[in-house]
Amino acid sequence: MPGAHGDLQVPPNLPLPSLFADTLDPERVVQGLEDLQRGQEFVLLLIAIGEPALDALARFLLGPPSPHPQPRMLAGEALGAIGGAKASRVLAEVLDRASPGPHSPVLALSEEAVRNCAARQLGHLGDPASVEPLLDALRRLHLIGAGEALVRFRETRAIPLLVECLSDAFSRERVAAALLEFGHEAVGALVAALRTIELNGGVEPSRSVERRAACARLLGEIKDPRGEPALGERLEDPALEVRRSAAIALALVAPEALIPERVRVLIGGLGDSALSDECAEALLATPEDALPRLAAAVSAEAAAASSHGTRGALRRLRSMVRVIARMGEPGTRALAQLAHHDSALVRGLAVAHLGRTGAPIARSIVAAALRDPDARVRRTAAAGARRMGVDVRPSAVAGSGHRGWRAWRMRLARCLEGRGDG
Repeated sequence: MPGAHGDLQVPPNLPLPSLFADTLDPERVVQGLEDLQRGQEFVLLLIAIGEPALDALARFLLGPPSPHPQPRMLAGEALGAIGGAKASRVLAEVLDRASPGPHSPVLALSEEAVRNCAARQLGHLGDPASVEPLLDALRRLHLIGAGEALVRFRETRAIPLLVECLSDAFSRERVAAALLEFGHEAVGALVAALRTIELNGGVEPSRSVERRAACARLLGEIKDPRGEPALGERLEDPALEVRRSAAIALALVAPEALIPERVRVLIGGLGDSALSDECAEALLATPEDALPRLAAAVSAEAAAASSHGTRGALRRLRSMVRVIARMGEPGTRALAQLAHHDSALVRGLAVAHLGRTGAPIARSIVAAALRDPDARVRRTAAAGARRMGVDVRPSAVAGSGHRGWRAWRMRLARCLEGRGDG
């Protein structure tokens, strides 16, 4: 049923006089926020009441902690919508409340959600008096909502505090987004943090490594030339993740800087479960420099794959050949050379990618691979030839058939005969 305030939907269980905002009892309406299904309706009523509802909202919001944060978050949203200096003061007071402590993790998480909501509303209201409480909450509680609100104020004192929060994997994505909002203003703090290694018993813990790697990636996204020296230094960093993140970032900030060193690190990152795609894109930024080093790395990786046979080596090898295949005509020529490699695995990968290119040079190489001494390469070549529209008869694939299957059956038969003799 439409209420007296435009399309405002009035809760049906309120008495008829409550259709008019000046007759609503704020205390009673605030209690309606406890209804998790219809709380938004009561928020609209409180907004309609306006300033007379501020005291009731303040008492509710500053009440005892609850395992369910939604009702008090709705109160915070109502205060933000009503606005004014008094609403800002109440929201700022929420940030200063004592935490329930580690012995009450459910209440602690609930209170954090309420604080984040209050911080968000303070950011929307834009009252300059809110800056100091927000800074204190970010410094003392690492409250990410406070950092996000301070972005709206363009408060640069929040930047080093946000950089510290990059150590927390749970909030890292939100922190990074806030730092990117500051843009070039964040470069100095990011460079300093990238160079700062925390040690615990002489070893850098993972939280420090992840923080520094995140700083490197952010410098790459901001693309400020002031980040180049620090990123170049980190190509020799003791932490692998930092080295690779710095190389990826350096390709964005200064594509012409330290190319041999950067390409070496990026090639090492191919096949990495987290950074492989980014390493590949960074290598593609300078294909003329990366291609010869990639081709050389393929041979080294093929030797490792054949001797150790680890999944990691195979994954890196596939990633390397995949990047070469994306390097246009020079990459196609490199694949043509790899199709004659000593390693059957390399030949097979090269033929597989050539079969997808449709390049004129690919047809003759794929046709030759139909007579490769390795059956796997022959099967790969046959699939590529068919993809090119060439009708390949089974007899044209030299020795393919079921020779491997027949040999296996003969070995099995001999084994069974030996058991029978015993």
